[in-house]
Parts: sequence; structure tokens; C-alpha cells
Amino acid sequence: MTVSVAALLTCFNRREKTMACLRSLLGRTQLASIELTVYLLDDGSSDGTAASVRKEFPQVRLLDGDGSLYWNGGMRAAFGAAIEDGYDFYLWLNDDVRLFDGFLVNLFTTYDAVAAQESAANIIVGATRDPVSGAMTYSGFVHASRWKPLWFFKLQPDEKQPLECDTMNGNCVLIPHAVVELIGNLDPVYIQTAGDMDYGFRARKAGAKIWVAPGYVGDCAPNNKHLLWRNPELTLRDRIKLVNTPHGLPFKPTFHYARRYGGWAWPVFFIWQYVRGFLRSIF
Repeated sequence: MTVSVAALLTCFNRREKTMACLRSLLGRTQLASIELTVYLLDDGSSDGTAASVRKEFPQVRLLDGDGSLYWNGGMRAAFGAAIEDGYDFYLWLNDDVRLFDGFLVNLFTTYDAVAAQESAANIIVGATRDPVSGAMTYSGFVHASRWKPLWFFKLQPDEKQPLECDTMNGNCVLIPHAVVELIGNLDPVYIQTAGDMDYGFRARKAGAKIWVAPGYVGDCAPNNKHLLWRNPELTLRDRIKLVNTPHGLPFKPTFHYARRYGGWAWPVFFIWQYVRGFLRSIF
């Protein structure tokens, strides 16, 4: 039985990373049972990414952005195009991930194991590690406390067993069509961050479960660009300007996220994210 999988990526001006990711993806998915189609949203790159992809990977379905989509908008566009075409599974993949041999076998083995005990609506998260230190970088999340609904611990993957979690980073995530039928696409309110976390929460609320696959599926260095507004070397004025930008902590999506998931004390959690950020940059 052949399973159709749509791999979804978005990119902007990091050609070498994007090409390396595609090589690791397309060079490690030669499974007779997997029919893989790649959707890549190029959000207005000026570094020749699209031309390089067309030359080396003509089979990739390139979608064009205008530079304003960022991660959530780009992934939403790629996801939407793939949903229209219809697939059994959808693989979210950040373009800075370098996948390991057998990553797809790991994800599907995990899915089959949990689906045999649960329903078909199970999301499988592939954890990644830092290529230099080997430390975990991206994975699933579990709530830190019922009293702190917006605080989480990142889940260290087990070497042998899948681990259930509450939501996830979107760096490498396998989503079955059964989940898409429940909740559809990413929420358009988000810009760069939090869309993946929101998707996990919505999936759980709709009855799906989320699992971190055993071990690591690839390397992915930490990206802390969204923390630039906390940089104490910048003036307070410059840091304030950076807050309400896609790579900062933009007010509208942050307000939406806090109100949706912060419980009865969501206004406190909303304000505290900004206060905490500035305090950490001072002390």
C-alpha cells in the first residue's frame, strides 16, 4: 500500500540551508511505500533560492510569496495548497533541519504504533538536536503547571518509546489527514511564531493526541532571532521598536494566543510576557 506524503517548507534568503535541507529530505525518503511530494513556499527570496531549487530539484512544487508571509504565513500557504491536492499525511519541515537516515521510518513507525492503540488522529513530532553540542533544540512541550497555562517544558525524546505531549515546535512534524479533517490549516492570525503551538493545542482540543518520536530525526541549530528585542546592548527605544515586529513579540498574535490559552488570568500572562522579557534583558 502506497502512502502519499506532502512535505511542506517555507524559506527566505538562506539558499544554502534550504538546499541542504532538501538534499537531506529527498536523499533519505527512498521508500517504496512512500509517495513524497515537496511544496516549498519561497517568500520573495533575493538570493537565488528559487532558481537553485528549480535546477537541482525540478520536482519540487515552488510557490511564490511577496516577503510578508514569514513562517506561519508561508507554511499556511504551502499547507493550504497541499490540502487542496489531498494527501494521506503532511510533513512540516523547517528549511534549516538536516534530516538523519531513517527519519521517515521513525516517524511512521511511531505513528503506526500509537494509531494501533488510539484513533488515526495522532500527530508525530520529530525532535532535533544542535549539530555542535548535541543538545536538544526542538521537540514537543508539556505544561509546566496547571497554574501556569502558558509555561512549558520542552520534552527530551526517549530513545525507545514515543512520549505524549501537549503541543510542539513545528520544525519536523508529521500530521495525518485525520487531524486536518478536524482542524484544518494554521491560524492566519499568527505571523512568525506561535502558530505551531496553537495548532497543537487546537488538535488536542479536537481529540487528537501528540507524540514525540523516539530519538532524534535530525540536526537543527537554535534560532533565537525572535529574542533580539531582549538584547541589553540595544537602547530601550530600539528594543521597544523590535517588540512589535514579526521577529519580536507582536501584540495582535500575542494577545490572541494569551486570550485563547491563558485561562481566566490571561491578561496577566499577556502583560507578563513583555515585562519578563525586558526584565531579563536588564538583570
